[in-house]
Amino acid sequence: MEAKETEFAQRNVYFALVVLVSASLLIGGGGVRFPIFEMLIQLIALSVVFLSAISINSDQWQAIRFPACLLLTATVLALLQLLPLPPNLWINLPGRETYVEIASEIGRAAEWRPLSLDPELTLRSALSIIVPISVLMGCACINRMQRENLLYLVLAMSLVHMLVALAQAGSGGESFYLFSTSHEGLPIGLFANRNHTAQLFLMCIFVTAAVTLTRQNNARPEPVRLMGSGGLMLLFAFAIIATNSRTVSLLLIAAALLVGAQLLWQSLSGKRGFFVGSIIVASLIGSVTAIFLGEFATTSTLLERFNSIEDHRFEFWPTAIDTMVAFFPFGSGFGTFDISFRANEPLETVGTHFVNAAHNDFIELAIETGIFGPLLLFLGISWVAVRLARGGWRNPMARNGAFALLCLLLHSLTDYPIRTYGILVTATLMAAVLAHEAKPS
Repeated sequence: MEAKETEFAQRNVYFALVVLVSASLLIGGGGVRFPIFEMLIQLIALSVVFLSAISINSDQWQAIRFPACLLLTATVLALLQLLPLPPNLWINLPGRETYVEIASEIGRAAEWRPLSLDPELTLRSALSIIVPISVLMGCACINRMQRENLLYLVLAMSLVHMLVALAQAGSGGESFYLFSTSHEGLPIGLFANRNHTAQLFLMCIFVTAAVTLTRQNNARPEPVRLMGSGGLMLLFAFAIIATNSRTVSLLLIAAALLVGAQLLWQSLSGKRGFFVGSIIVASLIGSVTAIFLGEFATTSTLLERFNSIEDHRFEFWPTAIDTMVAFFPFGSGFGTFDISFRANEPLETVGTHFVNAAHNDFIELAIETGIFGPLLLFLGISWVAVRLARGGWRNPMARNGAFALLCLLLHSLTDYPIRTYGILVTATLMAAVLAHEAKPS
């Protein structure tokens, strides 16, 4: 009877995860500007947390304990930023000089205030952490085949993005956009930002490699399967180029080398497999090379963007760094980049462009959390490195999960992809796969 109850609970968690992954990838690409979709995804995530909490056991918790504790610590940090502080303490916090002057002028300097400059935005950030926690907990409660099925679901949803992108391109860039975005006119699928769409497709290259090489592991490579997977990865590669994302297009070169090397190594078990693997590797590397040599018409705009020296993020990064220093070491509060940045923005740099994010998640995290957020991030990166070093590199699922997370971190140097629920859920799924497949030795 207990086995049936466990199976029933596992099936419920799996079904809830399917709904969460699907919703995140279909309607979770608009970010915080679309609170209805944001709330819906959070409610689904809460159901996953509830179902997981009543069925998870100590062995299942052990696999995800460290990354889950990091996320829970981040949640506690956000909640601490909401606690009212006594006036004598608040007025001496770094970066509050302008706010203290304003409060004094209106006669409210003696009030208790939280560390966060905007408690509502900080609370929304705290609620968003429920989503990755739910994925980690849910993946701990299901079996290996179900986790692999979720990866196939990510690929299926990404193909839906491609179909929508084709419809957008067919309409001349005038129709089939789910969100109002400045990137209308480009084939961006169901996301609002071309860079985030490109990041999803890049991660799907590693997802494809993970499921393909796992099936081939300890077995003779099947040429048909290899050819099909290679064709799908090439499709993702061309879709990335179509978005005209410079950073992800550069990361595509690294992805082609990393995945190509794995396919080639795996195919060495037979002459036939070696031949097919060699064709795939040559196609991946050759296609990427041809793209950057401008051999395809769709790359002309991308190459023009690379040739352009104008990039506004280079103009506001110095101010973002100054803001980070001004609020160090406690930060301005989760979700408050916009407010803290404007308080430190020199008038001579104010222009027509609205800076809604630092376009560098590491700087933005340090602005909002001071030393604490970067410390949690460092611990998370260290966890990935340790899992790989202790045997995870031998497992295709774990290895490609780590590669996907690495590319996401590199992309975060110039953008904010993790703030899109579709990317956040996919990344957490890859981290969960890494946690379960990279068995310490």
